[in-house]
Amino acid sequence: MKKALYSLGFLLFTLAACQSEEQAFIQSLDTPETTTKKVVTSFKAEFDNSNTRTQLVDGKNVKWLAGNQVKVFSADGSIDTGYYLSSFTADKDGISVNVTGSIPECTDYYALYPSSAAIDGFYSLTGSQTAFGVDIPTTQQAIPDTFADDLNLGYAHSNSLTLSFKNVNALIKFQLTGSAVSNLSKVRFIPEATMGSTPPLSGELLLDTSNGEFIQMNGPGSHVELTGEFQANTSYYMVTAPASMPNGFSISFIDKSGKEYVKYAVKGAELKAGEILNLGEINVESSYFENNAEMTVYSKSSRTKAVPFVVVAEGYTADELNLFNQQATKMLDFFFSVEPYKTYKDYFNIYIIPVASQESGADVINEGINKNTYFGAGWDRDDYSNMAANLTTVNTFVQDHCPDIVNGDATISQTPIILIVNDTRSGGICHALSDGSGYTIVPTALNNLGDEGLAWLGNNGARGITNTGTWLNTALHEGGGHCFGRLADEYWYSNSTFPYSSIAEHTWPVPYDLNVTMNKNNPLWSMMIPSIPGKVEVGKFPYVGIYEGGMVYGKGIWRSEEISCMDDNRAYFSAYQRYLIVQRIFDIVGEAFDYDTFLSNDKQYQNIQDGIEFAGTEGLLSTSFDGLNPIYNASSAPANYVESPITPMPPSAPPVMHDVRKPYTTVIPALN
Repeated sequence: MKKALYSLGFLLFTLAACQSEEQAFIQSLDTPETTTKKVVTSFKAEFDNSNTRTQLVDGKNVKWLAGNQVKVFSADGSIDTGYYLSSFTADKDGISVNVTGSIPECTDYYALYPSSAAIDGFYSLTGSQTAFGVDIPTTQQAIPDTFADDLNLGYAHSNSLTLSFKNVNALIKFQLTGSAVSNLSKVRFIPEATMGSTPPLSGELLLDTSNGEFIQMNGPGSHVELTGEFQANTSYYMVTAPASMPNGFSISFIDKSGKEYVKYAVKGAELKAGEILNLGEINVESSYFENNAEMTVYSKSSRTKAVPFVVVAEGYTADELNLFNQQATKMLDFFFSVEPYKTYKDYFNIYIIPVASQESGADVINEGINKNTYFGAGWDRDDYSNMAANLTTVNTFVQDHCPDIVNGDATISQTPIILIVNDTRSGGICHALSDGSGYTIVPTALNNLGDEGLAWLGNNGARGITNTGTWLNTALHEGGGHCFGRLADEYWYSNSTFPYSSIAEHTWPVPYDLNVTMNKNNPLWSMMIPSIPGKVEVGKFPYVGIYEGGMVYGKGIWRSEEISCMDDNRAYFSAYQRYLIVQRIFDIVGEAFDYDTFLSNDKQYQNIQDGIEFAGTEGLLSTSFDGLNPIYNASSAPANYVESPITPMPPSAPPVMHDVRKPYTTVIPALN
C-alpha cells in the first residue's frame, strides 16, 4: 500500500519553522545570513544514454533545450530522513549544459527530469526500500521525429556537481505511410494480456531511490496513445514504462471520423528502460477503415511457434459485423471442442478478422444474381459443387492481415482459412492447393434452416447411423478435415469402382487424401489395426480396420474406420484422421513427431456415433463402442453388414483440388 512519507510541496528540513513552501525556502537561500549551509547554484547536466534522449538529434546525440527543468534533491544522511528540494533550469540548448537554481550543499544529490513529472510523495516499500514517483501520461502529443517536451524521464544520483542522467522509461518508434495517415487523429499502443493481466504502460512509475531502477507501475494505464496531426514518412515516438509483452501487442489507428483499424504483433517483445522498440514502417490505407472492423484474437498460443488459423467474414455489411463476430466465436468454440483440435488448441494462434462487404449474402450463379461482396463468393441455388471465392483476394487479404504472416513467422501455405458466408443457403466446400494452402467456404444457413436444420445420412443410413447438426459441423468437416487436415471424403455416391491407377494427391508436395488407400493389404494405418478385429491391444484401436468406400466411390478404395466426420460431418475424427491432423500440426511448428508422440496425447472414444470421449481403455473391452466390427471389404463383411443406399445429398461437395505445379482451370474461372 502507498504511504506518503513526505510531500514534495513541503519543506522537510527548513532553516526557519515558518518557511514551509518551496518558494519561501528558495528565497531563504538567497539570504546567506539565515542559513548555516552553503548553497549550490549550478550543476552540469548531461545524459549518459545514447539511445534515448530529451530531444532526438542526429540519431543518437543528447540535446537539452533552454528552459528544461529538473527537480534536484539534496539529502541529509539518507533520503528518507530529510531532504531539500528545488527546481533547476537549463541555461541554453546543448548536449551538456548548466542547470541553475538554489539548494543547500550536501553529500548526495538526486535529480529527476523533467521537473513537471515528479509526483508529490515518496513510497515506503518492503523493508527499507523507498521509491520516487514520476508520471507517464497515457495521452501524449504527436510531434514529428520526437516526442512532446518533458516526456522522456531521466534520473541522476551524484555526489559531485555533475548530474549524469539515465533514462528510466522506454520508447516506441514507428513511421507511417499510406493514404490514411493525414486523416488520423490518434494512434494507440496496447500490450496483449498475459495470464489475464495487461502490463501497465502509463501512470505513476516508481523508481528505487537508491539507484533509480524501475520497480513497478502504480496505476492501471494499460496503453499509451498519440494524438494530433500525423504526417506520412515521418517518425513518431511514444514514451512508456518498461514492460515485458510475451504475447505481443496491438497498435490501433483511429481516423477523424472515429473509425478504427488495428494491426497485431504476436511476437513477444520487451520495452526496456533507455531503449527504443522500433516498429518500423507501418502502412495505413484509407480502404482499411472502409472495410475492416477490429480483429479479435480468439486464442493465442503460449508456444514459440504456432499454426495461424484465420476466420474471415464474407457477405456481411458493416452493420452486420457484430453478427459475424458472434457466429465466428460460436464456430470456433465448437471446432476446438473436438479432438484432436481440443488437445492441441495451444498450438494455434486463432484470429477472427471482420471485413465489410457492400451487400449481404453471396452470388447465385445460375440465376445471374451478383452480390457486391469483398471476396466474390458464389454458387448455384440448389447445387454448391461450384462454390468458390476469388482465391487471389482471399490470399492477399490474409497475407496482409494475419499477424503471423505479416511478422514472417508463417506462410499462407501453413494457414487454414475459413470464410464464413452470410447466406441462407446450405453448403460448404474447400479449395485445396498442392503447396499446403487452401480455404474453406461455409455459409451459416441460419435464416431459413435454423440451428437444427441440417441432417446427413452419409452412407450408413441403412444401419441406423445418422447424424444431424448445423453449419458448425460443415465448418468442422471442411475446415478441420479438408482445409487443415488435408483429408479426403469417406462417403460415396454409388458402388462404382475408383477409376484411377493411383491417388495422385498422395505425391503432392504437401500430401492430401492420406486417409484413404488403394492398397488394402498394406494400408498407411497398419500400425493401428489390432491383430483380431475389435480386440483391445496396446497402441491399437479396436474399431480401426479396412473399410471399403471413399472419395465418392463405393469400390476399390478403403478407409480406416466405419464412420467419422469425413463421412457425415459428426464431431468425431477417426484415429488415423487424428494422427494425420496432429502430424500436420507438428510439421508446421517444426517439432519432432512419431506414433508414440501421437499416442501419448490421443483420446479414446467410448461412443463414436456421439463423439463421447472415454478416459481410459477398460471401457473398450466391451463391444458397446457402437457395436461395429471392422469390415475388410464388402464381400467378406460380417452378417450384420447392410450395404448403404446411394445418399441423395452427401455431407458436402468434394474438395476442389489445385495442383500448383501444373496449369489448371478452376471450377469458376471468373472467380479465381
